[in-house]
Formats: sequence, structure tokens, C-alpha cells
Amino acid sequence: MIKRALKHTFTLLNVDHVVLGSKWNYKNVISPYFRLYYIDAGAGEISDISRTLQLEPGFLYIIPSFTLCNLCCKDHLGQFFIQFFEESSDGISLFANNRSIIKIKATAIDIMNFSRLLEINPGRGINRSDNPKIYEKSIFY
Repeated sequence: MIKRALKHTFTLLNVDHVVLGSKWNYKNVISPYFRLYYIDAGAGEISDISRTLQLEPGFLYIIPSFTLCNLCCKDHLGQFFIQFFEESSDGISLFANNRSIIKIKATAIDIMNFSRLLEINPGRGINRSDNPKIYEKSIFY
């Protein structure tokens, strides 16, 4: 039998579904945790240093920790989000060599998993503000 030690652990910080408006317009956001978005309505944009991606329904967006990005919504955007910390036994992140935003088509199971995480983690939304300068204060971690 092959024994493997898990090298990475993940700690849930926040999970929620929000409807964002034109106030969701932030530049130079950098977070010490990973973010995972599932867009279910509306439209927006997210950009990193290399490109701008359209936030559109039916897609997942993975934003690795310490990825500098800009966030924008011109009208409305329905967004499930998960924020989580990553720890590894060797101190190397899964995305150490790629700090780019990743966009992939969501599957039915992805959508079910977002709904389930929200269901089993009530009250884990940010609930203070959608402004990263407010909710990313270390006191809230």
C-alpha cells in the first residue's frame, strides 16, 4: 500500500451568494487567500496584469492568492464566491508558478457544490462591505 501525506490543506474563510452593482469597481486588489467565483447572472470584468476576462454566467473563475487584479461591474452581477486559505507542508502554493486568473466552464456538479457549501456554512458571508479595503483587514481573519 502506498502512503501519501497530503501536502496542501485549505481553510474556508467565506462563502456566499451576492448580487453586486456598479459600486463593485475596485482596482489593485490583492488578497492573501484564494477566491473562487461562480457567476449566475449579469456581467462584469476581472483583470490581472496580463489580461481582462469577462465575468459571465455559467463560468468559474479561480483567483490565486496574492494575484493583483481589478474588479468591475457596470450594472449587476450575481456571484457565488468562496474565499479560502491554502497551507502546504513545503510552503509552496499550488499556483506558485502561475498567479493568473483562470476561467473555466462550470459543470452541474460545480453549481451543486457551491450551493451545498453555502447551505452547510450559513453566516459565512462577508456582510460588512463588498470593498476589499474594508473586508481585507487582518482583524476580520
